[in-house]
Amino acid sequence: MATANPETTLSGAPGKWAAGPVTESTCGGLTVGGKPVVWQASCTFTFTNSNTGATVLVVVDLAASTAAVRVGRQDVLVHGDSVAKQGNRLKVGGVMSGPLTANA
Repeated sequence: MATANPETTLSGAPGKWAAGPVTESTCGGLTVGGKPVVWQASCTFTFTNSNTGATVLVVVDLAASTAAVRVGRQDVLVHGDSVAKQGNRLKVGGVMSGPLTANA
């Protein structure tokens, strides 16, 4: 889940932050409750200056904060993982439950 910084200025310039789409890297073929297991997520946030239209991009990458769940050599995202950069936040948006399935 991506949440844009609510501030309406950046370095004194007026404008607004917006979150782009979240991209996820999944653990090939593994699912929990039918949803892919994700080990990394990324989102590009854009600040648009309302006077000039100039933009500033901030990429926020989310990786597992602990080795609580590991698939092979890769730690996967779990509930509570979160990261913020310049007030923009990317976090695990929900709790998955169900059987762990490996699709062949």
